[in-house]
Amino acid sequence: MHYLYANFSMGKEADQNSEWEDKLREVRETLCRLLPLNKASEFYELYCAHVDGRRGVRPNSIEARAYRKLLELEEVILLWEETQKEGGSSSTANILRKIKEVSFPGLERLQVFNDSSELQNLLKFIMKISDLIRLKRTGWVRSGVRDPENVAGHMYRMAVMAMLFEEASTFNLLVKYEGKYLDEYLRHHDV
Repeated sequence: MHYLYANFSMGKEADQNSEWEDKLREVRETLCRLLPLNKASEFYELYCAHVDGRRGVRPNSIEARAYRKLLELEEVILLWEETQKEGGSSSTANILRKIKEVSFPGLERLQVFNDSSELQNLLKFIMKISDLIRLKRTGWVRSGVRDPENVAGHMYRMAVMAMLFEEASTFNLLVKYEGKYLDEYLRHHDV
């Protein structure tokens, strides 16, 4: 089971405009109609974990707790980005505080040596990844495609397609690129 919690926005309305039970039913029906049952089930389980996080259901696993913390971190980052658009403070103190709560790599170095450089670099990396939402795919831009997709959207679709491989572990034994397994490469290839 992949612990990449899926945030599917399938159906007629975005999550915030949906009654959760209706949204769950709609996503389940869409997944079952479009995917093999085993993959539909896997994706639906991931989506349910996402919904539980959004609804405030108490996490019942380490993965669910980690996911909840990541959602909270993302919210802090999004709020910071919005304040930047309005000319607000450029201080990243709240983001760093949340990164510490999530216990990202680098926290131990901060606690033991009072050195926040690893967390600062991690924050810079996260901000760089955030830029991929606004970065249009170069090939499409060069080809003159009207309204080309962004790199983040492309990476997400590639990651989902990698998850759809029936026997990813068997397939990965056969297909490697530059020493990386296929699903790992697909998730990170445009970073």
